[in-house]
Amino acid sequence: MFLPFFRFLCSGVAQLADRMAVITGSSPASGAIFQLPTQATRSVRKDADTLRRLVLAILMLGIVGAGAELILLKHTEDVWQWVPLVLFAMALPGAGWLLVAPGVVSIRVFQGFMVLFCASGFVGQWLHFKGNVAFELEMYPSLSGFELVWEALGGATPSLAPGTMTLLGLLGLAACFRHPGLDSADRKTASQEEI
Repeated sequence: MFLPFFRFLCSGVAQLADRMAVITGSSPASGAIFQLPTQATRSVRKDADTLRRLVLAILMLGIVGAGAELILLKHTEDVWQWVPLVLFAMALPGAGWLLVAPGVVSIRVFQGFMVLFCASGFVGQWLHFKGNVAFELEMYPSLSGFELVWEALGGATPSLAPGTMTLLGLLGLAACFRHPGLDSADRKTASQEEI
């Protein structure tokens, strides 16, 4: 929310400097007021990088915590229950790679993991809910409609718990949003289009 306002403010200062240069007949690059946006932009980029690293660190803690919980709950009975554990095992080094060497490849690989996190969260919610519906119908065959849905949501397996995967995936995607490591790829693509 602050970044768009700051960009608007900086562009306004730059336009003001250009107008002053026209009025005074001086070069806008020589005026101190013109240098303000570049210094401020550097500060914003540094703050954004710090925030991005903090979000990645929080994400890594979430991955370790959720993974430990699933292992303690013995969430390993069938293939579907292994999916989040495998994704955690793959994404944790991916997050470390992104922290150490943020480049186009590491960002895109990490974004791929995060999309898989989101998808597995939705699939997990469906599987938990479906299992709870079957369990509730086995115990109470007369249940139907809203009552069945309500009982299934609060059933033996937590129906909304896999939403943690979706949350972690969205957090990882937010950490990659407008990542400066992607700028080099954009510049390379733009220069290839010019040729």
